[in-house]
Amino acid sequence: MHNRDTFTQSLLAASIKKGMTVLDLGCGTGDVTFLAADLVGETGSVLGLDISQPMLDMAEERLTQTGQTNISFQKLDLEQLDQLDRTFDLILARRVLMYLPGPAQTLSLAKQRLKEGGLMVFQESDALGRQLNPDFPQHSRAIDLIWRTVAAEGGDIEVGSKLYTLLKEQGMEILSYQSENVLQTQESGSDLAWVLDMMQDRIIKHQIASKEDLEEIRSALPSELAQSKKAFIRDTAFGIIARK
Repeated sequence: MHNRDTFTQSLLAASIKKGMTVLDLGCGTGDVTFLAADLVGETGSVLGLDISQPMLDMAEERLTQTGQTNISFQKLDLEQLDQLDRTFDLILARRVLMYLPGPAQTLSLAKQRLKEGGLMVFQESDALGRQLNPDFPQHSRAIDLIWRTVAAEGGDIEVGSKLYTLLKEQGMEILSYQSENVLQTQESGSDLAWVLDMMQDRIIKHQIASKEDLEEIRSALPSELAQSKKAFIRDTAFGIIARK
C-alpha cells in the first residue's frame, strides 16, 4: 500500500519544477502546500488558501516550526479567487472540488489566476469503484459510512471520474489523467480507524451511525485485516494535470 501522500507526490513531481509559483486551493493544515514547497525550492513559492481560520492557524504553526520561507497562507473563500491580485504557474487542490457546490465556477475563477501555459493539478477520491467486500465486512462498512457522510454533506462522491470533463469544459489541455486504487494489507495496516475518528462528529451529526457503531467498527478493523490474506481497496484516487 502507498501512504496517503504517494499518489499526490507522483502528481506533483510530474508537474512542479523549481522556481514555480504555486497556488494551493483549500489547503487546510498545509499537507499538500508543504509537499509543493519542497519541489519549487527556495526560488519558488506556494500560497495556501482556506476559509477555515483554525486550519490556517495549524498550518501557520507548522510553518513556524519548519522555518520555511517559500510558503505563505491566506484566508479566502474559493468563490472570491478574483480578489487575488497575482497569477500563478500552477494551481492545485486535493479533495476539495468534491465539497464545492459549484466546482465549474471555482475552476473558471482559478483559470483566471493562471498564467498562460500554466498548469492545473487536481486530485480527488471517488466512490465509483466502491463495492462491498465479503472478506472485509467491517472495512466495507467503514468505507460506506464515510461516503454516505460526505454525500449527506452535499459532497460529490463521484467527482474524481468527472475531472476530465470539468477541465475540458474550461478549455484546458489535458496532459495526464490517471486513476489508482489504494490498497491496504496485513503489512500496511489500515488507517480507517483514524479516518472514522476524524469524521466521528460528522457521521453522528448526519445520523449515519452512532458512537457505539463506530466503536464497534474501529475495534474490529485490526483483527479483520490481520486475519486476511487479501488486499482491501481502501480508496480510488483520480489525478489530472491540465494546461491553459
